[in-house]
Amino acid sequence: MVPMNKAMTKHAETLERDATDEKAAKELRRLQKRWQGLNYGRAAIMLAASITSLYGLLQDGAVVRL
Repeated sequence: MVPMNKAMTKHAETLERDATDEKAAKELRRLQKRWQGLNYGRAAIMLAASITSLYGLLQDGAVVRL
């Protein structure tokens, strides 16, 4: 993610200097879409892991009997 964040920063700085730079604007929007998609994927993985962990705790009977 760091190289993508650096590229996004570079394009954002370019747009701050020259707001009419279409190439930088398109590339920044493309990177933002990709970054958002990757974040949704990471959130889904974290949610699945927490649900699996909770199920494991409940199935074990250590907390509550199912």
